[in-house]
Amino acid sequence: MKTIKLILSILFLLTNIIYAEENKITKFSDYYMAVKIVSAEMASLVNENGYRIKYNDGDIGWVAAEEFNRMYLPIGKNYYDIDSIEMFTLIEYWLKNLKIIENSDGNVSADIVMPGGSKEYFDGTKDISSLRLIVYKEVESYLRLMLKWATRGIGKNINIGIPTPLSDNSIYYLGAKIIKAHKSNSATTKGYTVQYPEGDIGWITEEIFKKMYIYIGSIEDIYNPISNEFIEKFTYNIFSDEAWENRTGIKRLTIDTLPEYTISIEKALNEKETKELLYEKVGRHLNFIKKWGLYGVRDSPPYNANLDYTTNENKNSFKNLFKLNN
Repeated sequence: MKTIKLILSILFLLTNIIYAEENKITKFSDYYMAVKIVSAEMASLVNENGYRIKYNDGDIGWVAAEEFNRMYLPIGKNYYDIDSIEMFTLIEYWLKNLKIIENSDGNVSADIVMPGGSKEYFDGTKDISSLRLIVYKEVESYLRLMLKWATRGIGKNINIGIPTPLSDNSIYYLGAKIIKAHKSNSATTKGYTVQYPEGDIGWITEEIFKKMYIYIGSIEDIYNPISNEFIEKFTYNIFSDEAWENRTGIKRLTIDTLPEYTISIEKALNEKETKELLYEKVGRHLNFIKKWGLYGVRDSPPYNANLDYTTNENKNSFKNLFKLNN
């Protein structure tokens, strides 16, 4: 009996060694993106202020205050607060950076500073109130997609849910995350080893990972605009919204995204123009999320609206958040 147990132990050890060797990767080279809702409360350590965080899967961690405030914005005590005053508060965060431009034709246009310091241009309207409404609806759509992603995940008919409250004093926060990852299977379970910008390294099962994260590419890919190939993987259906047309008299074309969120344009176009405009709009949504994940959402380092983040110097400021070489 002892001999049999010894043989089984040796076989188990050899199996793990083989799996470890097969999945051995000397460095992280692939980047992935996700949107998360966390339950958090302030919880300082002896020498540093920070936040205690609870994730969807029930894991509890701690993040330094500077990093946490850079990456997350508060939703409220209840997740559904986002449907009321808190959504307005989040949008107003960007509207404070709204720059009104008076055009020669009498219309007004706007530039708004987005995460990462880039500017987004909005076409002219007759008055400022109408323009603010256009910007409000656009940014609201970005945030709604993020909420769907955080709760529904990437894929059809799945549901990640949100974490239960960490405590009576905790509130929910919304954030975007870009990580490094590579496949790293155990002897019994497929999964991914992940590295977060703050340097922490963890492991996630393949099932959970694929529900939450979408592949971006290499270090260079994350600084390029979202490609049509990426959008094609993120979307799956273009259709005419007949119910909307019957109700309003306006033709609206809609595209479905993997987080089960629809993005629409209200124009009558041919098929080629429709696809191009829908892809452009989806691209704006995804670029907003990606830049949030890269630079955060606050007007404090490393996010600075006055910096050009396309320069090598500022790219390196993001690279340096990761401890391993790219």
